[in-house]
Amino acid sequence: MALLVFLLSPLLVLALLCVLIWQAQRAGLREHEPPKGAGAGHTGMSNETSGLRLGR
Repeated sequence: MALLVFLLSPLLVLALLCVLIWQAQRAGLREHEPPKGAGAGHTGMSNETSGLRLGR
């Protein structure tokens, strides 16, 4: 009996993780606040690349 539990435990854990991921995807996003702070929102990577290339 212990061998059977040992062999089936990875499958049970995988099934549990799949169920949890499925439920989380059905629930949707929890964060609905607008972006705040420096660089928030869509910057088009200008902070990271253009500023360095243009010497800013």
